[in-house]
Amino acid sequence: MFGVKLSRGRAISAADRAGSERVAVISESFARRILGSAEPIGQRVRFADGESEASDWMTIVGVMPTLYGGGMDNDAFPAEVLTAYRQEPSQSSVEVVMVGNEAAATLRKLVASLDPEAPVYDVSSLDEALAQSMWHVRLFGGTFVAFGILAIVLAAIGLYAVMAFSVTRRVREIGIRLALGATRADVVRMIFRGASLTIGVGMTAGLLLGALLARGLSSVLFGVSAKDPVVFAIVAAVLATVAMVACLVPAQRATRMDPVVALRAD
Repeated sequence: MFGVKLSRGRAISAADRAGSERVAVISESFARRILGSAEPIGQRVRFADGESEASDWMTIVGVMPTLYGGGMDNDAFPAEVLTAYRQEPSQSSVEVVMVGNEAAATLRKLVASLDPEAPVYDVSSLDEALAQSMWHVRLFGGTFVAFGILAIVLAAIGLYAVMAFSVTRRVREIGIRLALGATRADVVRMIFRGASLTIGVGMTAGLLLGALLARGLSSVLFGVSAKDPVVFAIVAAVLATVAMVACLVPAQRATRMDPVVALRAD
């Protein structure tokens, strides 16, 4: 119904009924976590919680993509295992998926016509179910994005202030260089060379510290590793771009400086 295709093996079929070999379809995350690199098809599993008697052995006949049945932030547990309803009716619940604007009302009427005492609960749209599962991820994600933008803005302001102060302290030097024949391009290169060294040292220290602290954020991340090199590269590129732009105004101001005025500056 959702267009989910098995990664390998077969799906549960009508032939999997009481009296036949018990079968199961497991998720990729479950196979990776429990079986590692071993081939899951043909392996046997059973459930045991330490309090009740273990279930009968089931043969794995298929592997499906991880469906995040326990929540979008849960990549491995609880284990996602599909069993045949006819083989385990007491362990199964019935879930009905309907499409349409009046699906909830139609479902309740249908169930009431079949059995007035049958409970109908947890009725929600797919969007509502996803929102309930992801609310804390969205909250923390939005908060981190806001603080990240604020941090970049403050870093740009601070960097601009530092660079402007650095250029101001070198007014005499810039004036002498211009008076001795240095071009504006030479002055800009000199300023950006010094800025690049400062930015490089700060960026390296920041990335190393970020890598050390990233493990603490793994619980609120979905679909990305806490140490994803692509994410770190994007962050580094954004910060480097912001830093270079922050150096642009002081550099342009320095190139327009009158050498005579610069030589007279305190």
